[in-house]
Amino acid sequence: MALYQSIQRAQENTEKVTGLHMGVWGDFGMLSGDVSHLDGDITNLRGDATGVSGMTMLVYGDISAIHGNISNLRGDVSHLRGEISSIEGDVSGIRGEATNIFGDVSNIRGDVSNLVGDVSNIRGDVSNIRGDVSEIIGTVTKLSGLVDGLVGDVTNLSGDVTSIKGDATEIEGDATSLSGNMEDVLTKRA
Repeated sequence: MALYQSIQRAQENTEKVTGLHMGVWGDFGMLSGDVSHLDGDITNLRGDATGVSGMTMLVYGDISAIHGNISNLRGDVSHLRGEISSIEGDVSGIRGEATNIFGDVSNIRGDVSNLVGDVSNIRGDVSNIRGDVSEIIGTVTKLSGLVDGLVGDVTNLSGDVTSIKGDATEIEGDATSLSGNMEDVLTKRA
């Protein structure tokens, strides 16, 4: 953005210089006209001796106008030099910004090169991870077979537990019956 503003400022200053240059040429043209007019006045002065004093006043007026135009021309030239100096400063600033941009581009190229290396490393890591995933899938498949075997064992144990519960219920019934018999025996003895 600063580069664009510097270029725009340089263009504006160039337009100012062009305008001042045109003004200088205009003043120069007026000066040339004044000199031509003065030349004519001098010719008339020589031709008309009676109007010498009037012509002298005209000549002095023309000379005064010429001095004024010369002064204006000097001011325009001085202003033009200032504008040229400003443009040179802008150009120097643009060159500095261009140098900075070239440095930034060089840094970006280095960063891109580093990123390319990182991508290559990441690809290697992804390949390793794929190998690990394949190994894990193999292990999960083996464990799945073991789990299926354990499910069968649990089903068998569940049947055994049901059978044991039945046996326990039967034993509990026998124990209750024996307990009742023992109470009868104890009651009879007492």
